[in-house]
Amino acid sequence: MDYPQFSSTQFLDATALNNAAQTLLGNNTLIGSTLFTAGLFNQMALMSSPSGLQVTLDLPSPFAVLFSSGVLALAHGVNNNGNTQSYEVDLTSLVPSTGSSTVYIVASMIEIQQDPFTVTGPPAGHPDYNPNFSPYIAQATTQYSLNVMATTTVPDNMMMFELGRYTLNAGQTTLPAMNTGFQMQGGVNGPMAMPELNTIRANGFAEHPTANDTLLIYAYPFAATIASGFNMSTASCLVAPTNAISYKVLYYSSNSGSPTQIGTISFNAGALVGTFTGNGTAIMAGDRITIVGPNASDPTLSGVAVNIVATINAAMM
Repeated sequence: MDYPQFSSTQFLDATALNNAAQTLLGNNTLIGSTLFTAGLFNQMALMSSPSGLQVTLDLPSPFAVLFSSGVLALAHGVNNNGNTQSYEVDLTSLVPSTGSSTVYIVASMIEIQQDPFTVTGPPAGHPDYNPNFSPYIAQATTQYSLNVMATTTVPDNMMMFELGRYTLNAGQTTLPAMNTGFQMQGGVNGPMAMPELNTIRANGFAEHPTANDTLLIYAYPFAATIASGFNMSTASCLVAPTNAISYKVLYYSSNSGSPTQIGTISFNAGALVGTFTGNGTAIMAGDRITIVGPNASDPTLSGVAVNIVATINAAMM
């Protein structure tokens, strides 16, 4: 790394100061890209509200996106001298004429200008004074922000990150709840990347679940706690079930081969998002959880994704 250095008698102009700022910014992004895994942070703050074929996304702080370049960006809107965390996305033009298609709601990084001020030029008596100088408006700050849009292009989750997705069918005129089951978590680089810095996530997926299907088998490497109600955990599917369907969350102690049911994941008929019930549990290193489907499969349910969140015990951090 390097840092700027100025001489006590040096004349400092905008070029010198901007170069110094870029040097410091380069150090910051190097730290971000080296120590952390690119992805979404605090995405529990994300809220979406559909209306017709439009969706409003609210991305209040502390929601943020860490890009592969090392830049961490919060939502400030797309307009210079503005600041908003609300984005309107219209999917009307992406409804297919026939069949169906997957549409991704994505966030990319942009720069906006903030803090306007008037540049009046050097004052009278200054060697560079010009009586014909015309004052103009400049911005004191360049701020990283997020641009949110809809696309049928699969995001790379490096410089364009998926916030959610929809399956649109020909003739569709309204949007269901946004499917957020495919978000990429940000985390810490190392032997074990831990999103949110103090949680560990067990992920399961089944493209076409069958009867008694096992979505997940996960052994915990250290002590953690699954909260009551499975706070922050998510469950979603690409194609909703025809009938209501439930999955069991089973806990296996490392000292026992017999499971204990600690929760249930339920999908209502026609629902793309599942709900959790249960008391959670304290987990010791070596304990396992599994997610098991019902005795009968559903004729339409597919693309089931489940994310079980456990908080790492403080002694392990």
